[in-house]
Amino acid sequence: MDWSAIGETLLGQGLPLLGGALLGPAGAAGGRLVASALGVAGDDPAAVQAELQGNPDAVLTLKQLELEHATELRRLALESESNRLAQETTRQAEVNATMRAELSAASGYRAGWRPTIGYVVAFQLGLLGLAVFIAVCGAVYAAFDGRADVVQVLMEGLATLLASLTAILSVELAVLGVNIVKRSDDKAVAKGRQPAPGLIAAMAQRIAGKPS
Repeated sequence: MDWSAIGETLLGQGLPLLGGALLGPAGAAGGRLVASALGVAGDDPAAVQAELQGNPDAVLTLKQLELEHATELRRLALESESNRLAQETTRQAEVNATMRAELSAASGYRAGWRPTIGYVVAFQLGLLGLAVFIAVCGAVYAAFDGRADVVQVLMEGLATLLASLTAILSVELAVLGVNIVKRSDDKAVAKGRQPAPGLIAAMAQRIAGKPS
């Protein structure tokens, strides 16, 4: 158990300043204040939790503590939030730096695999179109020649081919669509911009009232 868990408990008991002070990287300082007020020795969150559960007067004691130390608790909560934001900013900067490093890697094929998928799909569609054309021409010729058995074989073979390739092409086209979007995101990151949010994310931001 850590101080964040105690903070969540205090928030649920109507102690917003104490609960907020215990959340995040600066929670240990607020935890020591809570432990001291409850007469719990040391900095053990589990001991504080046990005191909260076993002492019916613990919440009243902490409410009095919150009133007496409101300014200090607000400072701790603000410090905790500032630390969290700084950590998130650092993490995001590292992610962007890693993505830019990958984009500028020495390999000449760093982005080539995405166009390759497009070429493969185009080649397969070309072969599929050629196969359909040959099968239809052969079936028409056989029909005029009175070879119904040949027409049936060609149509059955064409149906089997279409059924087999439909599933494969569906997956490849889905991957190709994702790759096109990610390529645009890579270009945005390379220019130092944040990638544009996807459709679902943009809808969520609009519903929440935030600019997309």
